Amino acid sequence: MNLDDLFVWDKYRSQRVGQRLMSKLSEVCVAGGANRIRWEVEKDNTRAINFYHKLGAQVDIKGMCRWDV
Repeated sequence: MNLDDLFVWDKYRSQRVGQRLMSKLSEVCVAGGANRIRWEVEKDNTRAINFYHKLGAQVDIKGMCRWDV
């Protein structure tokens, strides 16, 4: 599954909104018979990269993310 964009408005950050969105996306992915989600992140967006790492996603040097679910 490819994720085009995930954006959480500032006022909803640090409220686990992104975590819940990614969790639901994982459920949809598995229900659809897929086992990986791919997306991109800006290489200097350390806050997002740290968030993705906490999910268990791998982020490569080009900013491509991969999450085997």
